[in-house]
Amino acid sequence: MTKRDVGYSALAGLLMNGSWYGFVYATVSGNLLAASLAFYIAPIMVFGFGLLVFKEKVTKGRVSLLL
Repeated sequence: MTKRDVGYSALAGLLMNGSWYGFVYATVSGNLLAASLAFYIAPIMVFGFGLLVFKEKVTKGRVSLLL
């Protein structure tokens, strides 16, 4: 594992931590519907981002995982 990989892993960990902090904060502050909707939509947005930006190939298996 290179220093670059460690940096990317640390960044991913911080982003995941921030995501969960936001979810817990939204839940405690009474915005449970918005928080759960954001967690439901996030993987769909990542899938679309991969299609548009990284030109990933769409297979029936990947589409079925979204449903």
